[in-house]
Amino acid sequence: MKNHVCFLVFCCAFLCFATCHGQVTVADWQRKAVADFPDLAVSDSKLNREYVSRYNQLKTSNPSFFAAPKWPYTLAQIVSQTPEQTKQPPTPSPAPTPATAATIEIRAPESRAAIGTEGLKSTRESSRTDEYFFHEWSISLDERGQLDLSAGTVGTDAAKKADLHDEEWMSTIMAEDHEKLAQVFAKFIEWEALAKKNSAQPFEKQIAMFRRFSFLPPDPIKFSWGENGATLYFDCCIFQTEDIQRLAPLLREFDSMERELKEKRAKANNEAGLFK
Repeated sequence: MKNHVCFLVFCCAFLCFATCHGQVTVADWQRKAVADFPDLAVSDSKLNREYVSRYNQLKTSNPSFFAAPKWPYTLAQIVSQTPEQTKQPPTPSPAPTPATAATIEIRAPESRAAIGTEGLKSTRESSRTDEYFFHEWSISLDERGQLDLSAGTVGTDAAKKADLHDEEWMSTIMAEDHEKLAQVFAKFIEWEALAKKNSAQPFEKQIAMFRRFSFLPPDPIKFSWGENGATLYFDCCIFQTEDIQRLAPLLREFDSMERELKEKRAKANNEAGLFK
């Protein structure tokens, strides 16, 4: 079980990006924001500059603004109503729905893609079960160039009787940074081994900076060592040793996931001509 106390403390400083199974996520609302306000994704556009400025202000002045998964869309609505922007309301796109991930075990050679709010999506998963929980890890690549990382638990009947709760941590990076993320995972394992070998005192150190969305500034990824072992912090996500050990081999599937998306897109384009 991940440390709930650490989670609550950490959330005071970083944006919350943890979601429960079946909920509309921050990433879903971010995609809807870009769909309804396309200038958000245009580098150095008036809307993009205002969005980034308000985002940075709110991180300091009102962190609770980011508690609800809908914050990307809410912020887009706010900045679109500033005097610099057009007064004509955009044509809204449908409300986002939870993305449906494909069930794929990394041990199996077969793979498949799912269609969600972000178009075609390719996912790799790994899982294990113990007395109390079904543990699942996944990495998903979508056609918008985003990579979603997820680590979660679903309680068994024994967990419910023991009053143990489900957890899910999900974060997003730009897919173009997948090699950099692999380096972060390798550095995590290296630093954890070094900390154990030297019985290191508790410390926290930044490993890298990552862009979660194309129109936002990068956020830090931090390594922490303490009495609970090694932890990787990104947004409000808490990834521990087993999470990294499970996500790292899934990330090595990136090239095959990318090929799969291209094949699926080509097939979908060919099939589109059948429905006239």
